[in-house]
Amino acid sequence: MIENLHGRNYELAKAEADKVDEQIIEVLQAGHSFRVEAGAGSGKTYSLNKVIEWIQANKWAE
Repeated sequence: MIENLHGRNYELAKAEADKVDEQIIEVLQAGHSFRVEAGAGSGKTYSLNKVIEWIQANKWAE
């Protein structure tokens, strides 16, 4: 049972993080800047790395 809760919590956290990453990309596509404010261990660096990957894949050649 505990394993199911941990797996479910991970999936919920991952889904929320993915939504935030998509919001950041939408802001960048609109030509705006962004900032992330969150506590330690919340995934700020992970999100920043995802944004950098997106920029390299979509904006680098411009």
